[in-house]
Amino acid sequence: MKRYLKKIAIFAVAAYLIALGLDVMISYGLSITKAHPYQTWREIRSGDYTADIVVLGTSRALEHYDSFVIDSVTGLQFYNLGMGGYGINVELMKYRYYLHYNPRPKYIIYDIDPLPLRLDKAPHQAQSEQFLPLFYDGAIRRDLINVGYSWVDATIPMARYWGYQIVNKRGILECLNLKHYCDYTSYKGHTPDPDDWNPSRLHFKDSIPLPDDKAAKDMFVAFVQECKENGIQLIFVTSPAYCAYMERTPRWNSEIAWIDSVAQSNDILYLNYAKHPICGDSTMFNAGVHMTPEGTKIWSEMLSNDLNEILK
Repeated sequence: MKRYLKKIAIFAVAAYLIALGLDVMISYGLSITKAHPYQTWREIRSGDYTADIVVLGTSRALEHYDSFVIDSVTGLQFYNLGMGGYGINVELMKYRYYLHYNPRPKYIIYDIDPLPLRLDKAPHQAQSEQFLPLFYDGAIRRDLINVGYSWVDATIPMARYWGYQIVNKRGILECLNLKHYCDYTSYKGHTPDPDDWNPSRLHFKDSIPLPDDKAAKDMFVAFVQECKENGIQLIFVTSPAYCAYMERTPRWNSEIAWIDSVAQSNDILYLNYAKHPICGDSTMFNAGVHMTPEGTKIWSEMLSNDLNEILK
């Protein structure tokens, strides 16, 4: 019996060490890759991208704010902290990670519309693989658990990588310097959507539902107060969306009215481009709420010129 238990113990220890070794290799490989979306986390961690102004928000923030254009036109250092496919709790997690390694920005643009006004669970969502190598970083480990990861993910090697075979392969190849990946071109957090106009991506339905999440709105208002207390100038922006999408979205106008009320009650500048003529030009969009790279450049220059008038 003792011999049997000893064999089990040896097997368990060996399995743990192998899993731990693989976990370390994959996590390291993903942390050094230039592939999106891991690149942004590495840049933030480096502390080399100190910014005067950052943008927070959903994929609309990630794709609509061309960092190169905004840097060039405003003369301010800009960094894009947009989060594709996630609600406000995950967006703010990324912002707090930024603050751990970099000074507070002078200005924060929150690309705000009804889409981010919800709370999300991070695991197994769009591009959730970006969070997997971050568990070795104490600056974000607890926050990852707060957005849905379990103690199993945090403590048992390879548990969180289960089901991510392609990701695991990439991490190992990067770690061993056998192959390098760069899926999308990214500059200071900005990742454009390269797709062309495609009417099928407009998600035309009789109606497009939006969540009504009070907890998310409370978190948003608390963040507004936090910015006030820290002396950060917060600017609300609703970037362009294709007009047909907004027309088919229930409560779009009522939610925009709520955002406007928060801005007014807290003396926050709110730039709403949802009624700008660009919203009626389908050639500027490749989906209902996503602009083409060309549309993004045009709008980013427009926004930058407006910011120059406001912030001078």
